[in-house]
Amino acid sequence: MKNPISVPEEHIKHININGMTGRMIHIPNANAKKVIFYIHGMHSSAERHYSLCEYLADFGEVYAPDLPGFGGMTSFYKIGLKPTYDSYADYLYSVMKSIKLRPNQQLCFVGLSYGAQLMTRMLQKYPELTSNTQVVSLIGCGAGTDIKPRRVFKALVIPILHLGASRITYRLLDLLVYNPISSRIILAILVFTSAKARRDSDNHRMDIYRMEYSLWQGDDTRTHANVALSMFNDDLRKYSKVKIKAKLHNVISAEDQYFDNEKVAQTFGDLYQKYESATVSLKAHAPSLVAGKDGIAAIFPEKTRKLLKS
Repeated sequence: MKNPISVPEEHIKHININGMTGRMIHIPNANAKKVIFYIHGMHSSAERHYSLCEYLADFGEVYAPDLPGFGGMTSFYKIGLKPTYDSYADYLYSVMKSIKLRPNQQLCFVGLSYGAQLMTRMLQKYPELTSNTQVVSLIGCGAGTDIKPRRVFKALVIPILHLGASRITYRLLDLLVYNPISSRIILAILVFTSAKARRDSDNHRMDIYRMEYSLWQGDDTRTHANVALSMFNDDLRKYSKVKIKAKLHNVISAEDQYFDNEKVAQTFGDLYQKYESATVSLKAHAPSLVAGKDGIAAIFPEKTRKLLKS
């Protein structure tokens, strides 16, 4: 099934890190004074976040690597590791060290949702990365307690996540639920009956359906389940008692259906030496699955744009 968004071949670099193969978006800019290292969230791919990378390219040279287990990239399980915060932090650091910055270039980290958590853990483990660096979170959080207590949702979803996270039962889910036929039927029901999809006037529901299908087929089931469980249960404050020596700029969605914004601010204030926020009205946690460059601009308020320009 054709993905509604394609990434130009000239903006794709194929990467091999510790035996894991995947892709990295690279939008070059020979004159850029800033290198932006973008870390995508859970359930994503190069196609899904290419428009966001295009937008970031207005402010600098952009690098955006796949995360192991997502977007079709090899999972950590293939090399005998688990998809923990530390595994992802080490992986991102390895990718980061392969990028050659010119002497006059500033580094800017941008993490979306779960990507903001991975960015934070990387900066905890590798504090040298905070020197002359901007740190931007887009709709991020730092602890499972930041997630709104939707009890019915958790009661239904968490048992399924435990099945998906198990070394034995994840294969059963792949066989029964995530096979191409079942996936198409389930996603068709979810997308074409979704109130959110009906409200998305900028995109055809068929394109949303195609994107969702490509994402579910690209995700590693066991990785997705374990990452979701860590988001619900973990707290990045437990990893270090020392605050990250950087200022975090966090974009908040006023109508975020997942995160409690007051708790998010408290957690990030505990994790970083300095914290500031900017609020946008997205009417959801994030823009559409298939938002183009113009549509994705909604996630960048004026305060954030000024920061990226500086």
